[in-house]
Amino acid sequence: MTYTVPKPVDNPKNNNHSNNKRSKNTRNNRISMDMTDENDTNKLSSGKEEVKISGTFSNNIPIKMTFNKQARAFEFSDYLPPGIHHYKICWHRDQAGANENVEAGVEVLLEGNLSIKPRDTDVRPVRKTDKSSEEKKEFIKERSVFAEFRLDDEISLRKAFEMDVRRWKLKDATLKKAEADKILLFLYKKYTTVRSIFMRYAAWNCYPFVSLEGFADCLDECKVYDNDFKKLDAMKIFNHKEAVEDGTDTPQSALSRAEFMEGLLRVAIARVNPKRIADVQADQVEKFLNDNVFLHALDTRKTYEQFRKQKVQIYEVDALLKLNLDALESIYKKKRALFGVRVEATKEILAVAGIQITDRDLLWMFSHSKMLIIDEEKDSKKYLVLSFVEFLEFLVRMADFLNEEGSIVQKLSAFLEKLLKAHKLNFVGST
Repeated sequence: MTYTVPKPVDNPKNNNHSNNKRSKNTRNNRISMDMTDENDTNKLSSGKEEVKISGTFSNNIPIKMTFNKQARAFEFSDYLPPGIHHYKICWHRDQAGANENVEAGVEVLLEGNLSIKPRDTDVRPVRKTDKSSEEKKEFIKERSVFAEFRLDDEISLRKAFEMDVRRWKLKDATLKKAEADKILLFLYKKYTTVRSIFMRYAAWNCYPFVSLEGFADCLDECKVYDNDFKKLDAMKIFNHKEAVEDGTDTPQSALSRAEFMEGLLRVAIARVNPKRIADVQADQVEKFLNDNVFLHALDTRKTYEQFRKQKVQIYEVDALLKLNLDALESIYKKKRALFGVRVEATKEILAVAGIQITDRDLLWMFSHSKMLIIDEEKDSKKYLVLSFVEFLEFLVRMADFLNEEGSIVQKLSAFLEKLLKAHKLNFVGST
């Protein structure tokens, strides 16, 4: 799609016939529009303005259009499936680079519907680009298969953390307020890491909770036990939770995410100063958690966001998944339950391709492919299913886990080829 910038004219009053022209070139499915008026002949002439397109093809999320200096046009290209597509092109006048003489705001330049007919054979769209844009293949989440994947942001992380802390039984009165505040700030900064550790041990035998055995194994790996702090002391900490009828699904013999984090804090406090909690210093707790828990309890595989940024949400992976999206969606839909694909279904999908994996490793991949669940007690059942975008990340994580050699694209390509052929579906490799 193209929005053409009008050429400046010497006397716009004598050129009224050129105002608000609309033309449609059906051969290339391009749309041009001259929005010039008597008072704004040159309002988009610099090409620095923010012109964005949105529509049904982008989940109505605005995407910045590229300015073509030679054609004096803002352009946008993408694959569009057959059907009627609504679109809207807007000028965001409040963005940097806009004409200083123009009031801030958003102006709709062009809006309408575009009809795409089915093709007999698939062809690649031809688009003129300079060499620099060819070399730099940028991952744009809003246009990727992960567009609906909600990444962790400051707001959602803070909500989840504060909700977990509110469920603690450890009262602020047991610690000096200044020290308690420092500890909470430290734990908030490490919250993503704590979540990853929690999911690792939850995957052992009590997903989506951490069992007594899992909590004990965590402390054992963290080298917490010594002559002064034994496994029995850890079990007392584990059993700090009170049997309260609160309507949640958390079993009384297991720890939720909030209780697991509180348990680690209680262990740290007991180790650094077991006699007088009021004398515990924040830096002592931080050092213990860094040197013991965060150093030893993490799996060799990457945590949530690290792996996601480095190997999942990248251009090459997105391109390969797009080529095979229809086939993957058909597999997903066949196994989809009420709210998504359950753990057992993912195991069945892999079994068709002869892929055998332990329940612990399967649950590790499954749990780390989930988006953040803010209110864990209210929405605990969401832990048990994968949405389609979560399913796609699950496949990438599985490909990386099953293959030790090669880049993530090579691993994913080999994995998808094996999986799709086993399900009697065509695999399309990246070129």
